[in-house]
Formats: sequence, structure tokens, C-alpha cells
Amino acid sequence: MDQPTVFINVDLLGHNESQRPEGEFGSALRFLETLAPAPTVLNIYSPTQIKNLYSQPDDTKYFEAQQVFANKHHWYHIYRSSAKSHLPSVEVTQEVADAIESFLSGSSEEGKNG
Repeated sequence: MDQPTVFINVDLLGHNESQRPEGEFGSALRFLETLAPAPTVLNIYSPTQIKNLYSQPDDTKYFEAQQVFANKHHWYHIYRSSAKSHLPSVEVTQEVADAIESFLSGSSEEGKNG
């Protein structure tokens, strides 16, 4: 693997630990902005990256907020899957595998916008 990566799956509607940042910071994106120092470089050759691979909520405003955040933070990438549930890794297994493979191979720019 050329890049160390961190994957997050922020499920803001689920009853799990991912709700904690929303309650404390107003949103998961506000929580990520508090990371200090911001994810930049683990070493000179391997930038840290975060990819939010999600399917829900299926809300245009939520997706637009993700895009704005990704455009402001070079280390943050998004991928909205075609899944209808909160479990894209179960529902659309190959799509999730392809998104992860694309991210790991370094061709994640397409994932910033969809």
C-alpha cells in the first residue's frame, strides 16, 4: 500500500458511536475540522487520507456539504454508494470493494464528487 489510509463510515442516523461527534460538535464534519494537527503527512511520501464511504442519508444538502468540506480539505474524500441501507458493505459489496481499491490505488479524485 502506497498510502496509509483511514476509512470512516459516518452514519449520522444510526445509533452508534458515530453520533457522538454530531452531539458534541454539531456534525461529523465540524468534528473532523477540530483534528489538530489536521491530517497532512505521516511521512514525506505517504499523505494521510480519510474517505467517507456512505449511502445514507440520501440527501442532496448532506452530499453538497460533504463536497464543500472535501474541496476545503485535501485529505478528505467522499464516496456516496448506490446502497439504500446503512450497510453498503453488505448491500453493494462489489461497489464498496471497487471504491476502496480505487482509493488505495490513488485514483480517489473521482470519489470527491461522487
